[in-house]
Amino acid sequence: MSGKNNRTAESQKEANDRKRVLGSEWEDWDGSVVEDFEDTKKKLFLWVSVFAVFAIVGVVWLFFWLIHPRLIEISSLLAELVEYAVWGFALIAILWLSLFVICSIFNLRMFAPLVLVPKVINFVLNLTLAVGQFAGIPRDRIVNSFLKVHNIVLKLKRKNLNPQELLVLLPRCLRRDNFVKLRKLRERYNFQMFTVGGGQQARLRIKKAMPRAIIAVACERDLLSGFVEVNPRIPVIGLPNRRPEGPCLNTYIDINQIEAAIKSVLYGER
Repeated sequence: MSGKNNRTAESQKEANDRKRVLGSEWEDWDGSVVEDFEDTKKKLFLWVSVFAVFAIVGVVWLFFWLIHPRLIEISSLLAELVEYAVWGFALIAILWLSLFVICSIFNLRMFAPLVLVPKVINFVLNLTLAVGQFAGIPRDRIVNSFLKVHNIVLKLKRKNLNPQELLVLLPRCLRRDNFVKLRKLRERYNFQMFTVGGGQQARLRIKKAMPRAIIAVACERDLLSGFVEVNPRIPVIGLPNRRPEGPCLNTYIDINQIEAAIKSVLYGER
C-alpha cells in the first residue's frame, strides 16, 4: 500500500513538472525543495546594509589614506579638497542610511522624500547583496528582506494617483483562486492589471500602460531584476509570492497584502 502511495505521489509530481513553465531566473533549478523566505525579517537587510555602507566608507578612507602623501606632493590644496570630499561622502552616506533605517523602523513620513532616491537605493541594494553573498546569506533572503523594508518606506510617501495610473503585474503561475480574487479587486479599485511571463513582457506592459506606480507580484529573483531596472523611473512595491510546490507552479499571494498595497498607493493609507 505504501509503495502504491509513493508511486501515486511520484506520478502527481511528474504531472505537475510537465505543467511547470520555468521563468528564465529558474533555469538552473535542480528540482529540490525551494526554501520559503516569507519569515525573513526586515532587520536582516538593515543590519547587512549598515555593515555594507560602513565598509564602503572605510574603503574610501583607506584609499584616501594611501594616496594622501602623493596628493600633498602634488598640491596641499588638492589634498585638502580631496579630504573634504571624502568627509562629505562619509557624512552623506551615513546620514542617508540613518534616515532610511529610522523611516523603516518608526514609519516617519517626514523623511521619506529624502531617502527615496532610486539610484542610491539601487546602489545600496547591490552593495548589500555583494556583502551578503560574501557572508553566505542566500540572495533571495536578502531581496525578501529588502522588499519588506523598501515597501514600508515607499508607502510613507504621500501619493495622489488616479487608479488607472497604478499598474499591478502578476506572474502566470499564480493559483486560479488568486486570479479570481484579484480580478474582483480590479473591478473595485479600477487599476490596470496584467499577467506577464517574464521580464520582456513586463517591460512591454509598462511601456504601454505608462503607470506612475507599480505593484509587482513575483519570486524574489524576478522582482530583483525588474526592480533594479524600473525603480529609477517608476516607484515599485514588490510582493514575493509563496511557492509551496516549488517555483513557477501554483504559487499564491496574500490578497489582503495586495489590497493594503493598493490602498497605500491610491489613498496614502498605511
